[in-house]
Amino acid sequence: MSRTLYFVAASRNQESLVFSQSEIDVDPELSITQLQKALVNQYYPDSTAFTAVIYQQKHPVELDPDQSGSAMPPTKPELASEALDIVSELKNDFTKYVRNVVDGKPPSVLAQSKEYNDNQGAPDTAVLDGRYAQDGPSTVAPPIELYHPVFGAFMQRCRTSDIEIPEGILRDTASLLRSVSRIAVKEAPRDAQTRKILADILGVGLERITNSDKTSPDFMSVTPTPLNVNGACIISEIKSELGSGGSDPSRQSALSYARFYCRPERAQVREVSCCPTFLIGLAGPWIVIMGAVLTSRTIVQRLSAYEWLGCSRMFDDEQVHRIAHVLYALRLSLVELNEYYAHLSSPVVEPGHIPPRFCPSISSFSIRETKIPFVYAYPLQHNPASVTFKATRTDTKESVVIKFVRQYGHDVHQLMAAHGLAPKLLSFSPLGELYGNLNLVAMEFIEGKTLHDAYDISQPLPDSVKNSVRKGLDLLNKEGFVFGDLRRPNVMLADGDEPAEKRIRFVDFDWAEKDGEMRYPFHISSVRGSNDLFKWTVLSLPWMTFHKPSNKFDYPFATFSPLHSLSPSLYGHSSHRFSQYSPDGSRNTSALKQFSLCLMISKLRLCAPSPPSFNMLVLCPEQLRRITMPYENQTVLQGPQNAVTSLAFSAKVRLLAAAGPGGANVWDLQTRQSIPLTSRQAGAPQPETTVYLAAAWSYFMEISGHILLLGSWDGSVQLWDYMSERSMLESIRKPVYHTSSGQVVSLDTLSAQGELKKKFSIALEDGFLAKTVRFDTTTGNIYAFAMQGGKIACLDNHTGNTAWIKHAGPRSMSPALVLEIKRKARHWIEQYMTLEWTRDGTMKRVEDPSVLEEDDKKVFNKKLESDIVTIGQKIEGGSNNFGIWTVIDYKGHPRDDLIMKVLPERGPRSYGEAKALRMMHLLVDSGETRVPAFSTKGDKDLNSDLEGMSSQSDFYPVVIMKKKKGVLLKETQIYKTATPKEQLALDEQVVDWSCKIAAKDAVTSKVYHNDNNLNNALVTIIDGTIAELELVDYGPPDTYIVIREIEEEKLYKMCKSMMNKHLKRVPGSLGRP
Repeated sequence: MSRTLYFVAASRNQESLVFSQSEIDVDPELSITQLQKALVNQYYPDSTAFTAVIYQQKHPVELDPDQSGSAMPPTKPELASEALDIVSELKNDFTKYVRNVVDGKPPSVLAQSKEYNDNQGAPDTAVLDGRYAQDGPSTVAPPIELYHPVFGAFMQRCRTSDIEIPEGILRDTASLLRSVSRIAVKEAPRDAQTRKILADILGVGLERITNSDKTSPDFMSVTPTPLNVNGACIISEIKSELGSGGSDPSRQSALSYARFYCRPERAQVREVSCCPTFLIGLAGPWIVIMGAVLTSRTIVQRLSAYEWLGCSRMFDDEQVHRIAHVLYALRLSLVELNEYYAHLSSPVVEPGHIPPRFCPSISSFSIRETKIPFVYAYPLQHNPASVTFKATRTDTKESVVIKFVRQYGHDVHQLMAAHGLAPKLLSFSPLGELYGNLNLVAMEFIEGKTLHDAYDISQPLPDSVKNSVRKGLDLLNKEGFVFGDLRRPNVMLADGDEPAEKRIRFVDFDWAEKDGEMRYPFHISSVRGSNDLFKWTVLSLPWMTFHKPSNKFDYPFATFSPLHSLSPSLYGHSSHRFSQYSPDGSRNTSALKQFSLCLMISKLRLCAPSPPSFNMLVLCPEQLRRITMPYENQTVLQGPQNAVTSLAFSAKVRLLAAAGPGGANVWDLQTRQSIPLTSRQAGAPQPETTVYLAAAWSYFMEISGHILLLGSWDGSVQLWDYMSERSMLESIRKPVYHTSSGQVVSLDTLSAQGELKKKFSIALEDGFLAKTVRFDTTTGNIYAFAMQGGKIACLDNHTGNTAWIKHAGPRSMSPALVLEIKRKARHWIEQYMTLEWTRDGTMKRVEDPSVLEEDDKKVFNKKLESDIVTIGQKIEGGSNNFGIWTVIDYKGHPRDDLIMKVLPERGPRSYGEAKALRMMHLLVDSGETRVPAFSTKGDKDLNSDLEGMSSQSDFYPVVIMKKKKGVLLKETQIYKTATPKEQLALDEQVVDWSCKIAAKDAVTSKVYHNDNNLNNALVTIIDGTIAELELVDYGPPDTYIVIREIEEEKLYKMCKSMMNKHLKRVPGSLGRP
């Protein structure tokens, strides 16, 4: 199993995010990278400096007794703390969304179809306007009039036929229709003419206002606020004609709205308001009016259809009246919206409650004609489309649930509540004419968990729970009702001391009604086909299986954006092999089931205004696979130091050490108490004043002893012995000083008695300044990663001699880690780049100069003229070549039996590819030829295919090789007609076969084909099955020459493990463009 996993990253403004993991074995298949990204995305935006935070998963899995020392004991969080976590999560998510909008492409670019599709496919940028990308998040949202009544008022005015429209409005509308009927080829004239007429109709000034980033809508109407920051009542985009410019003005206006209010200069308005705005899209003789608000996401909804403005029918005064009616309704609504912004103020927000800007504007419900005011606490669904909220009554301070619905089985709810099977229904009432047929439901708030949260979703529910649910369904059956949405999330287990079957509560009665009197809404595709939905007449007991919602906002970390704001950290850290055995010599079995992880955020300064806080997170591998957020604050460990640069867990996760510029501090994670560090050696550094860069623990099972090593800024290493009986740490010897030069790597041995003895010190080559040093605990070798230049050195752990130096890294190196189980080293930089290489010297890349002999460098010395080789049709071109063609004629070989590949230039890469082809008995000939030679024979379009070459008078190296038979799997008929599950099985079959061939060739031909993706395998189908498979593409950098004996089975397993891992990430699409 892999161990010593350590992650470090730092932002450009010198706030570092440090990931430190306890030294417990972890399943190597778990996605540690995803967890890093999830934690950063979740907690980085609002995290304060000088704070180290360790979070605990909300529902810890119970541990066996022998595991109790390996994890924090579960504790029930306080309600206030849970509420604060939810509120903080929502604010953090909104902060990230705002940042993504500001950092994104301008609206004029994002409105283009491809860019718009990409934008809508990402949960952290999508506009909730109903338009969704394939496999993207849901983009539906609650009715926009819930957030501000001005939109409901506008729609009501549009529906009302008795509004008297002033004569001036009618005349100006007629002028507008005549103006836009003229075909426009440029936007500028249309923009100016339309703006003036619309301004007269709407009674507002329309002007072009530029944001600080130089982006601007075509025109806007802004209004002052008491906050000295203007709000926008209208944002409009104009196109000369529908389809011109490659974008729709309705979606560009939505993107312009998001950009306008997410800019930093609008922060004061954005923080206190949902920023209601009318959007106008104009394209030639078409107009659409929309409403927009900014909650946790941008919500945009069409309030009118695209109306035709063209004068195409004689005597059509009715058209003028119809359009004038809509525009006059908008004019009246703008008066109300201007009034809203004129009195905008900052609301009072109680702790544990979200700001009102995230919530609907309705703030009261009625009980027997008495209005009951309330304030929203937080949404009960973790997505921007939530219409269910926890709220607090302002009169009694009681918690209630507020829900907005169109249809609701209030009779069913009252029946179940009367029998103690549902929360008490407090109110069910229509919202009024401004809201159409929307209703408000208020009910008692129940402390507890849903069955989805309370029980393992992969296991059946207890019989007592199922029997209790059955009794509730029998009650409905007796009264002739149907509960149409029976799923685990819709049945609660209330808190209490009674048996579970007495604490069952049904919730969500949207689809509960008399049998035969209710139908499902049309748009429920996210649950269609799920066996979670039943009428009682077809209910079976394996019911209530887990159903993952299609709305990815419910799983905010299912898709992760890259950490583009992170750059290499300022400090490197050494890793140490920690013992993972119990004092009796037995393996620590709990290591396979639990581990702890810490997210630390610290500012790298020598002083700070506040001390750090530490909280503990316990994650199980199964939870890590699912990456379900959020986590809860488990405990706080307070220390006297300010900034932290290194965190280290002791064996068995007993102790946690934090070191940094302000000193060092240690906590006992069982008692959660700080452990003092005392120096008994004269001249030893004082832990409160020393500037430390690294902390590490060693455990000696023969004496059950923990020793802490602290590395300081001046190059000294200080050892501290943990005295468990006195719960303190004592220094056990004077510090050992090492050279401060980063070009020297020293290896020391540590005894159980605390003796630190130098084994060797090796000076690296000039210019090699080590950023990070790592042990490979399988071979004992040492890896040094250069700070600059991309050098990676392997040192023998016995002698210190340099085994090899590779230039395989990026120019700027951040701290790295080594995973022994994968036999590779990984290095995370800004884009989480991965470097891979074999570490035991059994193979070298084909382009490695050490494997190229003199004869290998002569393969392109001869010239191939056009009378020797005739080429045919181009097959393909790649990033590492100038194209591959069929060969029509070459020295009597059968037509199309050969192919020719044109390589970019002479050099190790070309020599290596030719060498690999020769060793695989595929190379027929090689040499150089001029490009014009090909244009006289064969493909008539060859010149255009080769136009990327620097000069047609140059010679280019070519290889002529045997053509392998078969086609790509994706081009076969059996694959095209297969189901996704069948396609995945075929993908896995091809990967398995490819790895077997590659491993066998490595043993027999001494060439290892490492790039075994689906684009490098040709298959032959016979009778509907894969009968033959051939590997293609032996070019660098994924082809190796085997220089030592290697086990075929071992290589096959390594290949299959690596390829299947990629296959699981993107099922059915491995290696496809």
